[in-house]
This record gives sequence, C-alpha cells and structure tokens, in this order.
Amino acid sequence: MKKVIILSVLFLCGLTRAQVGIDKSTLRSSSSIMEFNDVKEANGEAKGIILPILQDSGYAKEGALWLDANTKKVMYKSESGEVELTKASTQEIYLPTLEEVGEGVIISDGSLSDFTNDPAVLKLDSNQKALLLPHVNDVTKDISNPEPGTIVYDVKSKSLAIFNGEHWYFWN
Repeated sequence: MKKVIILSVLFLCGLTRAQVGIDKSTLRSSSSIMEFNDVKEANGEAKGIILPILQDSGYAKEGALWLDANTKKVMYKSESGEVELTKASTQEIYLPTLEEVGEGVIISDGSLSDFTNDPAVLKLDSNQKALLLPHVNDVTKDISNPEPGTIVYDVKSKSLAIFNGEHWYFWN
C-alpha cells in the first residue's frame, strides 16, 4: 500500500512517465505506453483487444482502427484514406446500444505539448512510446471464440492478427 501511495504522489507531481499495464503487474518494455496481460487464463483461453464498431467512419481520424458495421471489415485510417485490413465477414455484427457506449479515455506520457479532443474510445498520446498488443502464442488455438474486431500479436506467425468475425488475418 505504501508503494502505491508513493507512486501515486510521484505520478501526480509529474516526476514519472505514464505507463499502464492492464491485468498485469510488470511491464515487458520501457518503450510502451500501454501493455496487456499475455498469460492464458486457467481455462486455456488468451485475451485480445476488441476494436470499436463504427457505423459512420467519418468520425475516424488518421491512425484509427475499427470494425466497420456496414462493410463488416476491419479498417485503418491512413493519411491517404481508409484501408481495408480484412475481407468482409458474413457473421452478424453486434452493435452496442447508447447505454453501453461510454466516454473516451486519454492516456499520455507527457511527451506531447498539445492534446486534441479527437473522438476516440481510447487515445494514447505519446511521441516516445507505443501500444504493445497482447501477445498470444497461437490465436487459432488459444482464442477459441474471438469477438469480431479482436486484435493481438500472434507469436506463432510473428504478425499482427485481426479477427473479422469469421477469419483471422495476419499482417507482418
């Protein structure tokens, strides 16, 4: 408890750089702004990040990733436009209700002087640290029932793995 209080005070005073670990106690990299638990659950299941589902991609800003509710494809917004990362799924896509959609969260390491209010569920502000995706040994074996829009780093193929609701797509 004493350690938590000291770390909280240092963080509030701006003496530390922000790093967030989700469901883990130690971080793998000092270059990450956010990391996720890489350990399989007791039932043998691994976890991934589930991308937001957008009905209107006009809200997406450069660098955004989302599952498009209309095309049923995982999309990426680049400087030149929208990029399809997967083919269309034939699976039904569940759209969250307004009550299920909350406010966005910004996590910053303090390396940027200007903050923007881009519409995002989760925004990581840093020019020195990156998001480290959950590492899963083999997505085809370790995640038996993935949600559409699940994204992880697949250790077996050494690639980004994205699930469109029907198939895994791998990007190296």
